[in-house]
Amino acid sequence: VMLAYGQPTHAFDAQKLTAKAGTQGIRIRKATNGETMSILGGKAYTLDDSMLVLADINTNEVLDIAGVKGGLKAELTNETVDIVVSAAKFDPTSIRKTAQKLSLRTDASKRFENEIPFRLPLYGQKFIQELIIEIAGGALVETVSVQAEEPQVKTVSAPIEMIQGVLGEQITETEITTILSSLHLNPVVFNGIATISPAWWRPDMIIPEDIVEEV
Repeated sequence: VMLAYGQPTHAFDAQKLTAKAGTQGIRIRKATNGETMSILGGKAYTLDDSMLVLADINTNEVLDIAGVKGGLKAELTNETVDIVVSAAKFDPTSIRKTAQKLSLRTDASKRFENEIPFRLPLYGQKFIQELIIEIAGGALVETVSVQAEEPQVKTVSAPIEMIQGVLGEQITETEITTILSSLHLNPVVFNGIATISPAWWRPDMIIPEDIVEEV
């Protein structure tokens, strides 16, 4: 799923989560200073309160360094029957700083550092559920979605002269429009200025130079 969609996911052994009053689950919280966790593979790390973790909702025990690496506590084994699968979006700066502090760079942390598009976890979660059911069998019991309000799409503008000047080529307005349209950037060219309204999966389009780069 990470390679196909760019969305990291993680699976926890549900039977290793503590059940209380018939409920069990995972919450996100800040780590506490000096808190330790053994990651998959066995190496132990000491955390601090600048880092995010996923924890057992009933015991508060840390299960995962959010966006970086899963822990041994709820590791999947050949005996695993029931699982909880997580797909999330984390603040890129937070994940980058955590990975740097711990000297623990992973395929997941690299993708979170580059910012996961807002809606991508929903698509990643659906895809991994379908794969698990198709390949391993079993049944989907429940899907839980917790999200903030989706940010509004921001337009970005760049003068045609700027695009031509940086590229050193007199590329036409028609060519620029065709290129940007093919990249789902919904361009409008008016009075010598190209303005884009990027699709939701293009959160990387922020400044005029981004338009130049795409052209």
